[in-house]
Amino acid sequence: EPNWEFIETIPEFKKLGQTKQSTVWHQEGDVLTHTKLVTQQMHEQLSLIDGLTDDYKLMMLSAAICHDLGKGCTTKWDEEKKDWACKRHGQASARIIRTLFYHEDIDLREKVCYMARHHMTLHHIFDKPERTNKALIRMSCGMVTVHDMNILNWCDSMGSKNEMESEETANDRFSKVAATAMNLKC
Repeated sequence: EPNWEFIETIPEFKKLGQTKQSTVWHQEGDVLTHTKLVTQQMHEQLSLIDGLTDDYKLMMLSAAICHDLGKGCTTKWDEEKKDWACKRHGQASARIIRTLFYHEDIDLREKVCYMARHHMTLHHIFDKPERTNKALIRMSCGMVTVHDMNILNWCDSMGSKNEMESEETANDRFSKVAATAMNLKC
């Protein structure tokens, strides 16, 4: 279990506790609350799988903890949508992670950066079906597996309280991503 008392002393995380989110997608409140819920989901998912290495668990939990770090510096009020928006927060998250993880193992750092940078991809993977296969193949050439990204995506969805996406919807997307990736041999 993460030491949230310590984590919340890190300025980039402290800022998440004061960062608002889209009222459509994140009725759970601020970004830090969402981050804790995503991390709890990840912890629960990892506890269901036997034989995982400590390095793998560290990578997956770090990705959950850090996936939205960029929201603290990218979140702005979108007057047109009348809601909070955080364009390119994945890119910003990766930059912050590189700083925070500078002295960590480079493999861990770059995998967590990759996961944070691309964590939104699977949320929208089926929005344009003509691009789905290419996006999954591209993802399969990345720093982590499509399966690992799919787990993070599911945890991200389950750590969000909204009326747009149910657990059933997230489960369906998870299964469809897994089946499509398998069919593409990625």
